[in-house]
Amino acid sequence: YFEKNQLSTQNLFMPKDYEIWSFDFYTQQNTPRKEVSLLKKGDRVLVYENDLQNITQPYKILHQETHFKITKLSLKFLNPKTRNKKLKKLYLIEILN
Repeated sequence: YFEKNQLSTQNLFMPKDYEIWSFDFYTQQNTPRKEVSLLKKGDRVLVYENDLQNITQPYKILHQETHFKITKLSLKFLNPKTRNKKLKKLYLIEILN
């Protein structure tokens, strides 16, 4: 998505304790982690769906993807019939205020 849309990774963060190493690999950088309470206008953040509730600032969703931690391969993930149950929704959001 970043390559296709030629997006900059400037002002891009992940919440503290996030380990989305595949994103870091493909963007060829270590994405800074930041406390969500310290996010400010213009910051873009990769956040899982269940953590959206922790974002108290107004935001808009820029993009949605599904994510799976590749280091945790399992039979349920490898089986196409049960794979969707193992995927997490991941959002790219932008802080508005």
